[in-house]
Amino acid sequence: MGSQTDDEGARRWQIAVTAGTFDAGLRFAGDFDLEMSEVLALLSVGYRVTDDLTVGLRAGAVLDGELRAGGRTWDVKPGGVVSLQGEYRLLAAPSDPVTLTAGIALASSFASTEEVGGGGETASLTAFDLRASLTVSRTLWSVLTPYFSARAFGGPALWSRDGVDVTGSDRGHYQLALGVSVAPAPWLALSFEWAFLGETALYGQVALAF
Repeated sequence: MGSQTDDEGARRWQIAVTAGTFDAGLRFAGDFDLEMSEVLALLSVGYRVTDDLTVGLRAGAVLDGELRAGGRTWDVKPGGVVSLQGEYRLLAAPSDPVTLTAGIALASSFASTEEVGGGGETASLTAFDLRASLTVSRTLWSVLTPYFSARAFGGPALWSRDGVDVTGSDRGHYQLALGVSVAPAPWLALSFEWAFLGETALYGQVALAF
């Protein structure tokens, strides 16, 4: 989540804490469809290489979740997430009407699942995700930055269902999101994002710049 403001100050580093939840539809081999939801907590570090280019590393935890299909439910146990990401600013307000930022991220998550009422057998769940994005934003009154982001993504998910290893992926490979960032101080930003179409999600973030 996030957007670039129109500020081109001297601060190069950013540390952010993000928490939220997402829901996605997966399809595994044999046309086996399921719904997945997870709760995440993430810590990210970003560095602004130039006024337009930012790179970053994000790592965190899968706190909770579940898989649902055909009346069956699997608990997603605590696991981990790691991501490498980069953003490049193509347009920059106020010299341009809006700020337009292109992004790319490569992520991996890992956890285990246990079927509810299934006797306690666990199976690993590992997913890889390559995601590209375009974000349009505009900072108002030097404090408020609303943004819209369109994302396309894909990658395999590896799981074991009823003792059989299966490979799947997202049924839909897109996400549309609206967000807003509020900067009560030049070094502090509070953000909220709602992904309303495709992979749905709600995220909140606190970011410090220095």
